[in-house]
Amino acid sequence: WDVTVEASDLDLAGVASLDQPRNWSLSSGAGDIDASFAWIGGRVESAVAEFSLDQLAIGGREQFSMTGRVEYQRDADGWLAVADDLRIGTAAGTWPESSLKLETGIDPDGAIVMIDARGDYLDLADLRLFAPLLTEEHEDLLVGLAPDGIVRNLVATISDLHTDSPRYAISADLDNAGIAVYDDRPGIRGFTGRLRADWSGGRLEIRSQNMVVDLASHMAEAIPIDKASGTVIWRRSGDRITVLSDNIAISNADLDSQSSVQLTLDEGEAPVIDLVSRWSITDIGSAKRFIPGQLMHRKLYDWFQSALVSGSIPTGTTRLHGPLDKFPFDGGEGRFLLEANVRNTTFQ
Repeated sequence: WDVTVEASDLDLAGVASLDQPRNWSLSSGAGDIDASFAWIGGRVESAVAEFSLDQLAIGGREQFSMTGRVEYQRDADGWLAVADDLRIGTAAGTWPESSLKLETGIDPDGAIVMIDARGDYLDLADLRLFAPLLTEEHEDLLVGLAPDGIVRNLVATISDLHTDSPRYAISADLDNAGIAVYDDRPGIRGFTGRLRADWSGGRLEIRSQNMVVDLASHMAEAIPIDKASGTVIWRRSGDRITVLSDNIAISNADLDSQSSVQLTLDEGEAPVIDLVSRWSITDIGSAKRFIPGQLMHRKLYDWFQSALVSGSIPTGTTRLHGPLDKFPFDGGEGRFLLEANVRNTTFQ
C-alpha cells in the first residue's frame, strides 16, 4: 500500500486517543501534517512527513511548537530516520533550523547491533518535553539529571551492541552544558568546550566561563568558577586508563590556579594521582568555604572554618603523588606537600 495523508488543524490528542494500546501521552496539540508512507508486509517500510504543530504537550508538561520534515527508510540492514528544517519552540526560545539523523544496523534476527546519531543543534533542556515517552526508570533519570545547554555538531556511534564489549565514538561541541547532582554524584553547570572520544581514549578541550561545579556531599556549597581552560587527554591500554593534563587553569574571585595532573585508573585498584598545582588566594576568609569537609577529619575542618578569618596567599604550591585511597599517606604510601606564602592573615 502507498498511502498519502493531508490534514489541517488536526487535534493531535484526539487522534492519539484512538490508538489506546500505544498510550502516546499527548495532552494537547494541533497542527498541519502532510505525510505519505509505504505499507509492505504489515509494517511501514518508508515514510515522508512535513509538519507544523502548535500547543503540543506530552504527559501534561509545558506546551511547545515543532515544525520540520521527517523521512524514514527501512530495509534488511536496519532503518534510517532523518529530520530536516527542524525547529522546536518553547517559552525559553526557539531552535534554529536543525538537522538530526538516527540510523541503526540490525542482525538477521532484527536486533539492533549499531546506532549512529548525528545532529547540528540540540538544546538539552528541551529533552524534558519528551520525558513521558520514556520508561519510568529513564524518565526519572532524565528529570533527576536535568540536563541543559546546547550541543552542536554531534556525531555519535555505538557498535557491537550484541557483544559484551560495545564500541563507541563521539564528538560534540558543548555550550553552557550541565547536569544536576544525582545520587551523590557531582553536578556541573555552564560547561563550554569540545569533546572527542572513543573506546581507546579521548580529548576534552575546556573553555568555560561562569561555570559552577557541585561536588555533592564533598563540599558544603557549589564552587563558582569564573574561567576554566585547558585540555584533558585520556587513553586506554588493556584494563588501564591514563588521564593526562599539563595545564588546567581555573580562576574565580577567591582563587587562581594552574595545575598539571596524571591519573592512572587500573581495574580493581585505587586511582593513583600525580598532581602539581600552583595557586594563589585573594581572600582566605572567603575561600575557606571551598575546603572539602568530607576529605578530612571533622574537627580539623571545623577548626579551619572558625580559625581562618582574613588574609591572602600570593603564591602556593601543592604536590600530591600516590594512591588516593591512602591519602593523606600516614603510612608513607605517597607524598603530599603543601607550601604557601601567607600575607596579613588573621587567625582566631
